[in-house]
Amino acid sequence: MESGRALSIYEENSNEAMCAAVKFDMARLYLSAGIYDKALTCALEARSVFSENRDTDMLTESDNFLGAVYFQCGDYDEAGKYFRKYMDAAAISEDSTKYITALNNMSAWSFISSDTASALRLAHEATALCRNIPDTALRARTYLNMSSLMINSGHYTEAEAWLDSASSCLTTPEKYGHYWLNRHVISLKDNDTAEAVSFLRKSVNAYSQGEYSLDLLDGYDRLVRILSATGDTAARNASAYAYWQTFERMDIIDVYYKMFSYQNEIIRSKEAEKRMERQGLLRMFLTMAVSVVIIAVLIITIYVNRNRLLLEKKEQELRSKNEILEIKNIERMKLESMTEDVLARLSQLKASVKDRDTRDRISGISRDIENTTKDQNFTDGEWSRLVPVFNSEPYKKLIKEFPDLTVNERRLCALLSINMSTKEISDITRQSAHSINMARSRLRKKFGLTNRQASIQEFLQKYNNL
Repeated sequence: MESGRALSIYEENSNEAMCAAVKFDMARLYLSAGIYDKALTCALEARSVFSENRDTDMLTESDNFLGAVYFQCGDYDEAGKYFRKYMDAAAISEDSTKYITALNNMSAWSFISSDTASALRLAHEATALCRNIPDTALRARTYLNMSSLMINSGHYTEAEAWLDSASSCLTTPEKYGHYWLNRHVISLKDNDTAEAVSFLRKSVNAYSQGEYSLDLLDGYDRLVRILSATGDTAARNASAYAYWQTFERMDIIDVYYKMFSYQNEIIRSKEAEKRMERQGLLRMFLTMAVSVVIIAVLIITIYVNRNRLLLEKKEQELRSKNEILEIKNIERMKLESMTEDVLARLSQLKASVKDRDTRDRISGISRDIENTTKDQNFTDGEWSRLVPVFNSEPYKKLIKEFPDLTVNERRLCALLSINMSTKEISDITRQSAHSINMARSRLRKKFGLTNRQASIQEFLQKYNNL
């Protein structure tokens, strides 16, 4: 009642940590009363908060408690899971009391799992450690655990020695009941029936002082069988009556077990749903991640291919420009060489002629040659070879849309489309920069480029991208 009132107060004040502590206390109370379903619910809710708050100590204690609940209710798989968590935490904490408790837990679990060798090894380790600790209750549990393992292994002398060690440490009805039950088993082995019955009565009496109905039922059952064998009918009948009284009380415990099983199934179903939800989210995240990677790869591929095409185009433009300039330079050098040779011959001829009129005519011819600018423009075939865009489909579309372009304007467009400067065009065509600029102005008018910010190269670029 007090725990419930405290829980309400902490919930009203949103004190999550204190609520968890109270729920854990309530879980202990429910377990002592045999109300396993509520013990499980409260302990799991408290553990969730301990985990979120990183409360290592309480998280460790809740693992130990849950292992005990599952073990007592026969769910040994879950019990082993929590016992292992508790043992790992105890080993890290270097707390000898917790570690001995963990060893006892795992020893009992190993034995119930038919791994007697591991159970004995763990029990021996626990007994070796507990000799130096002041916790008598823990020593009693460890020694009783070892005596039970020895009895089940057929080592009765060793079992009796461990019971002697435990006798001075007994503090609770459960441990007294366990102690006298083991004494009873050893007496039976020694064929001392009277002593066995005496020890068994003491065990039953101890268990009857607490909520140990299953142990009590087992004790009465043993008494009935032994007393039947001895012929003590009155004592046997009294024990049988006590057995049935205990069995009737077990009905409510059976209900609690069923409630525990039902509650456990609900908890497991919720955990399974959460796992499926997490897996669904993980699958969705992976799908999104894969999609993002695919899109990124596509974008990178498109970007790389686009840059490669642009680079190839630039390289082609550069090759065309260099070839044009190189061939033009060769042609110029040939022309200059030929002109120098002709002028030299004319000079020799003039020197050999005495007629004044003839000499004047030779001088005029020389001047005409020096002053004449020979048209060095390439033929359309040469342009197509040196400037690929000159004969391309986009270029033909440009000519189709602007049929009034002159031959020189078409060639100027070809040179501008490969990003040649006015000076470079002037060098190739042997026209002045002023003439080139005037030709560009005429082109702008024909193309309808009234906005000064738009260049002819940008206008031609749309044809190159077709």
